[in-house]
Amino acid sequence: MFFGQKLKELRSKHTIMDLKQFKEAMGTSHSIAKLSDIENGQIDRPDCMRYLAQVYRALGLPDDHPDFKELVRLSYEPFVRQEGMFFGKKLKELRLEKNVGLRKMAKKLDILASKYSQIENGYKEPLDALWLHGVIEKLEIGFQSDEAKELTRLWNEPFVMQKMSECKVIIHATKRHGDSEWTTPSTPTECVELTEYLNEYVIAHNEKADEYNDGIQRKNSN
Repeated sequence: MFFGQKLKELRSKHTIMDLKQFKEAMGTSHSIAKLSDIENGQIDRPDCMRYLAQVYRALGLPDDHPDFKELVRLSYEPFVRQEGMFFGKKLKELRLEKNVGLRKMAKKLDILASKYSQIENGYKEPLDALWLHGVIEKLEIGFQSDEAKELTRLWNEPFVMQKMSECKVIIHATKRHGDSEWTTPSTPTECVELTEYLNEYVIAHNEKADEYNDGIQRKNSN
């Protein structure tokens, strides 16, 4: 648990305010985007007691409340930037909150499940604005909600292809060329071959990601 995560939890637990309303209740000049980044652990909270006082006022909790005491304690811990949020990651988070399966969501959006999975994992760029409109509609989160606004903000950010950080291989079955049915691997060699193939795929993807992202950086610097 980090400061922003705790703050977001308390805002949901003790108030019915969205981030815009919470900002107004705080009486702060910080933008909604900055407050969102604080809650998501992308930036550190402002280094001043005034900010905590504003949070305290907006939450409406007594200063000896255990939840507020925990928030104050977390405010003194060293800031560690959380893993970056990107469009696909946020999309997956919202889909799971709605308890919608990946294949079901892909079907709702009339897209192949494999392509939808690649978008969620940051391996492929999300589609156009009309598609984004469909995503928000199918998730039933409301176009004016904080979730929809955050998803739209992330959709607008330059696409950065994510890397495959690891390759966990659990082999339940394999299929030789020409076989009509799936069978369990008959020898350890088949498992090794498949593992090596998948590892090579990960390496190739990461090289492609580096090449793509380098191209984006060069384009943005020109």
